[in-house]
Amino acid sequence: METKTLVLKPVKQYKIDPNKIQLLDDVISILKNVTIYVNGEEALEGLEHLIEKDNEQCN
Repeated sequence: METKTLVLKPVKQYKIDPNKIQLLDDVISILKNVTIYVNGEEALEGLEHLIEKDNEQCN
């Protein structure tokens, strides 16, 4: 039996122009809409308070 894989991609991707980011509010808006995964203990240094716990995940 042949195994088929279905790959789902976003309908449209957008690239943010870093030259247009002027305010801290712009950065906050971007970060609220982007999922970021951090690997390794060194990468977590200074970010521990920002890590989402399993029971705090948003839907």
